[in-house]
Amino acid sequence: GDGASGLLASCDITRCGCGVWVENADPLVYGCTMASNRGAGVVLRATGLGVIFGNSVLQNGAGGILVESTRKALTIVAQNRVWGNSGVDLRQSPAPAGRKASE
Repeated sequence: GDGASGLLASCDITRCGCGVWVENADPLVYGCTMASNRGAGVVLRATGLGVIFGNSVLQNGAGGILVESTRKALTIVAQNRVWGNSGVDLRQSPAPAGRKASE
């Protein structure tokens, strides 16, 4: 992305509008719990990249982890516990032409 990087670690984010919203930044979100939020647990948008690693994303109202960035680079989503979210647990925006979302 074209924004700041940073670390969000070992946080409990519950009963908010959205758990973590990343836009135009490249953070590491590690070891957090995003649960029972009205919106999604984690949203990455615009040129937001980031690493979403080792989190629990549970029972959120509008999805678990939503990757909706411009896909100019790869976002890393790994070893998260994601379940019981309304809608989808994990959604990725379409990958650039000629690439699969899993690449």
